[in-house]
Amino acid sequence: MDANVTENFEMPEGMEVEEENNSKEVATTNENVAADDVSEEFAEKERPVVKRPAFAYLEVGGKRYRLKLKTAGIQAIEQKYKQNMMMFLDTMPSLSFMLDVVHEAMVPWHKGVKMHHVQALYDKYIEAGGDSISFWRDVFIEVYKASGFFTQEMLQNMAEASKTN
Repeated sequence: MDANVTENFEMPEGMEVEEENNSKEVATTNENVAADDVSEEFAEKERPVVKRPAFAYLEVGGKRYRLKLKTAGIQAIEQKYKQNMMMFLDTMPSLSFMLDVVHEAMVPWHKGVKMHHVQALYDKYIEAGGDSISFWRDVFIEVYKASGFFTQEMLQNMAEASKTN
């Protein structure tokens, strides 16, 4: 039946197809496909999408603590310091600010945690060989990442910068 449909097909008046043109069109189409294949190849080599981490983590004494700020925690910190939390990213903030952020980021996931617990964890972190710069980079900044403070492009740039360092 399909053969009959093809055989009985009539071209509209004024339109004729020459075999030579048909073969050229096929070649042109193949060239376009090849060009599309190349552009797809380049598209695959674009920067991979870096996803926001679900949580930041503080690992101390063989335990791993989940950290992520919720809206109430962000508001509490901003009210206490009377500044937007992004203002503290220009330079490395004070230890008290970093510990406040970690505390607020820990509370939703570890019920009953108090500031003196976070201070004790920081002391253990330092005693285990950690330092303030590593804490800032590996814990504090990661809390900001997990909590949605950075755009996708910023996360991408941070990932690329960490690969080159």
